[in-house]
Amino acid sequence: MKRVAVILFCFLVLFTACKNEKQNAQIQNSLDRGFSAVCSVSFDELDAKFNLVYRGVQSAYLEVIEPKEIAGAVFESLNGEFLIKYKGLSFPLSSLKSEVSAVPNLIISALKKAQNSKKLYFDSKTNEILINEKDFSVVLENDSFKIKSLNISGENIKAVFEDFQFLS
Repeated sequence: MKRVAVILFCFLVLFTACKNEKQNAQIQNSLDRGFSAVCSVSFDELDAKFNLVYRGVQSAYLEVIEPKEIAGAVFESLNGEFLIKYKGLSFPLSSLKSEVSAVPNLIISALKKAQNSKKLYFDSKTNEILINEKDFSVVLENDSFKIKSLNISGENIKAVFEDFQFLS
């Protein structure tokens, strides 16, 4: 009886390990595909909403929906360069010293790191996939691998993703 219990336990451990490795590979691939989403961000006492299109490490942009005062401003990342475009003007993000203007850059940088992360975990209590790194965490839906939220711990930034669509 003891042997049967030990063999059964070993089988369950191996089966669970293989399943997690399969999920980890799928998650990595899903983040490589690129996506679009509406991203609601809270930073300290400020709230903002963006249309986000993420095409991987080479290209991404966030277009401001809210606050209304700067709606239409675009924060664009292309091959490592970060630009801000607004009403026909375009300038590098590095020329601004505002913490608020750095938020889109921090979000895109965290997504790029998540795309290459090996720290993927399945949380059976919430039925979600977690990517936990030193400076950020990402929560993904278990079934679809769509991003639900992003937290950038050192900067007190919380982003919630809605209308998530993988790019073809």
